Amino acid sequence: MIYQNGYEATSISDIMAAAAVGKSQLYYYFKSKKDIGLAVLQQIVAEWDQQLVHGILAADQPAAPALTAMLAWVLDFHRQ
Repeated sequence: MIYQNGYEATSISDIMAAAAVGKSQLYYYFKSKKDIGLAVLQQIVAEWDQQLVHGILAADQPAAPALTAMLAWVLDFHRQ
């Protein structure tokens, strides 16, 4: 929800409803909305690192096809 709607536009209530959890369950894992936002960023960075940096860009291919594959991946990532 944060990635799709933005950090400011996503409330704690929105997150609890989407995850079907109560406030105590949510706050057991996250101390604040900021912590949730940071977890979202860490997940996105990890996904980019794994799929893009260690996948597409690490592949043994010339620079031009690697750049084309990278741009296609980024576009598809944002479409999803």
